[in-house]
Amino acid sequence: MNRWRASFLLICLLLSGWPVMAMEFRVLSEEERLTFIQAQGPIRLGDEERFIRLVGGLGRRVVLVVDSPGGNLAAADRMRGLVAGLNMAVVVPTGATCASACFLLFAAAKDRLIERGARIGVHSASVSAGENANTMAATVLMARVAREYAIPNAIVGRMVTTDPGQMAWLTDDEIASIPRTEFMENHPRSAALAPPPPASSAPSRPSTDAAAIASPLTGFARGHADRQMMDAWIAAQPPNVRAGIDWWAMRRSLPRPGECANPDPGFVEGCAEARRRLTPIDVQRRSDPEYRRGWNTP
Repeated sequence: MNRWRASFLLICLLLSGWPVMAMEFRVLSEEERLTFIQAQGPIRLGDEERFIRLVGGLGRRVVLVVDSPGGNLAAADRMRGLVAGLNMAVVVPTGATCASACFLLFAAAKDRLIERGARIGVHSASVSAGENANTMAATVLMARVAREYAIPNAIVGRMVTTDPGQMAWLTDDEIASIPRTEFMENHPRSAALAPPPPASSAPSRPSTDAAAIASPLTGFARGHADRQMMDAWIAAQPPNVRAGIDWWAMRRSLPRPGECANPDPGFVEGCAEARRRLTPIDVQRRSDPEYRRGWNTP
């Protein structure tokens, strides 16, 4: 461990984080090569231990879906080390935030995916008593960590010059300037997939899937990620809602699929939500062969 890295950990231990609830971790989907994990809420001391226990023995690449205002820097730094060490991808979905200490996780990711409507924020370090020598040193060391992951100087500059009580929200252009970062357009809000429509003429090529997933987020990776997220969403629904989802998934490629009509409100809800989520996905599936191949890959 570099000397400055050790100093960073010691200083972080002096910094206060969010005093409220801990970050919640939830496995959204487990596949042969990928595990999607949701990390939601403020980061506090102890969360890094739970995170390490959760992902340490998975043996699969992790896609971390984050929504966090930040928190304790010492905990975030240990989590950052695991994100980098395991080559995790980080996703910030629509309506979610990754700010303050959470930015360390985002910076450390091998691949980064941002949905339109997500927010990324940075600022300098803080303690409850205000700015002092410790916070200034921690801010400098945070900047060094960010530069280690090729975060552009303009963003690092905003980090170190924004007061702890303020937040510098990155623009789309600033986010796009970060290496291996991609915006996802028209992506469904939660996670994981439904069965693909029956009418798909393109054959799948499973032998190249692992390399495609591990590369920066291409059409294949987007399709595969969409499939995983749709599956996770479906798995979380009660049986009557899943029945409506399955009904629409099986009929949506027909010339006249019909309406979501059923005496059971849950069935109607599942059918209508599946139609809303799958319609933009089907457009991409038909127009982009690589996206379709990713979608069709288990």
